[in-house]
Amino acid sequence: MAGLPEGSLAAAPRLGYIDSLRGFAAVYVVVFHMSRVPKPAPPVPGWLQTFVDFGGSGVTLFFVISGFSMCLTWDSHVRTGSPLRSFYVTRFFRIAPLLYFWLPLYLLRDFAFKGAAGVHSLAEVAANVLFVFNVHEPFQDGIVWASWTIGVEMMFYAIFPLIARYAATLARSTLLMLGATWVVVALGPASGDTPAGSTLHALTTGHGFLTSLPSFLVGTVVYHLVHRDNFPSDRRERKAFGYFLLLGSIAGLAAIAMNAWSYFLCPICYGGVLIACSMIGPTMWLGRATRHIGQISYSLYLNHPNLVYALGPVFMGIYGMGAGLTPSFLACMVLTFLILVPMSNLTFRLVEKPMMIAGKKWATPSARLRPS
Repeated sequence: MAGLPEGSLAAAPRLGYIDSLRGFAAVYVVVFHMSRVPKPAPPVPGWLQTFVDFGGSGVTLFFVISGFSMCLTWDSHVRTGSPLRSFYVTRFFRIAPLLYFWLPLYLLRDFAFKGAAGVHSLAEVAANVLFVFNVHEPFQDGIVWASWTIGVEMMFYAIFPLIARYAATLARSTLLMLGATWVVVALGPASGDTPAGSTLHALTTGHGFLTSLPSFLVGTVVYHLVHRDNFPSDRRERKAFGYFLLLGSIAGLAAIAMNAWSYFLCPICYGGVLIACSMIGPTMWLGRATRHIGQISYSLYLNHPNLVYALGPVFMGIYGMGAGLTPSFLACMVLTFLILVPMSNLTFRLVEKPMMIAGKKWATPSARLRPS
């Protein structure tokens, strides 16, 4: 790339709709946990119940986007001349610092509130520090609330260079995705073929890596579909097709939420949303505000569980005002994000962003030798 020193880590193109979809995924998970984490949990209005209950699928969207993004950035790592080093270093500095920020705080919190019962074993702490807790069921959820997804992400990062090399075409990535889905169906705990307590059982639980692998691989298939660009070239036709695909994908997600379709189709539908947004292009609902929420989405995700738990008594106070279920629930949502967004802006600027910059500097030897 012109203007960049040889061997440097070139920035991959930043796609606004990717950030916007990340933002939607994070917000959806927060709303879902608002109805689960506080004790007692705030009641959800009946007309919103199905939508809120489906909020856990925001994690599936995260995984689909992750598979897509890894493919999108892989070429920039290859251009450094040390793709493995570049990839693993930047991924580590992107994910680990915020988890390491929260981990000691959770250890202190658990000891302060539970005493000896809240002390985590050295093995569990080490598994979290090394990101291997996903392969052992007693540790699988992670010490930091909601961090099970990070254990899954890190395992996907570990194997992604192999995927980038051997499933570098649409046909191969599609076959890999279908094969991974078959493995999950055939070997999942529900099949009874994997003994409880085994590593394979851990990998195929609801929070297991193999269970989520098809979602990542849908993202790689979407990348190849978008990269090949076999869609209408006329701008208006392209946009019209994008809206048609978006509506169809949302209809599919609604059917899954109402248990009309298998949940295994959820990544496919979210993949359809991703393709549709790539075709539609910039819109009012994929604007600067939603892109910003996407950029701080990792902080939103790790920061929110403690916050919504702590706000539980406040939520009950709001409901006690007698305004009704819908106004009360919406007021709780507004209050949550009024606190969570500034809080996440802070951790993004003080923890995430400096570490991302450091990761890029350490990704390749030539990057470290250049003056800052």
